[in-house]
Amino acid sequence: MDKNELKVGDVISFHDWCIGGFLFGVIIEYEDELYHSKLNIWRPRGIYFLQAHGIDGIEVIQSIKDVEEYRLHDFKNFIKATQDERIIVNISFY
Repeated sequence: MDKNELKVGDVISFHDWCIGGFLFGVIIEYEDELYHSKLNIWRPRGIYFLQAHGIDGIEVIQSIKDVEEYRLHDFKNFIKATQDERIIVNISFY
């Protein structure tokens, strides 16, 4: 997916080469000084720079049905964290 097609509130699955795995995140409006991007990725423990070269494999999650069963527990914990922080997400729970 083209990073420029993402919008605030999109819940995504992405690959981070620094972590070496796939993570869940939500697109937020947060301007960074390194890449001068207005959109970046929120995760419970920090902000990931969307334009960083190590971020790839982005998939927008439209519904909870888009999440593989083995990742569902992590996904539910992630969604709970967004709710705790009052971060708006564009996702259907059905």
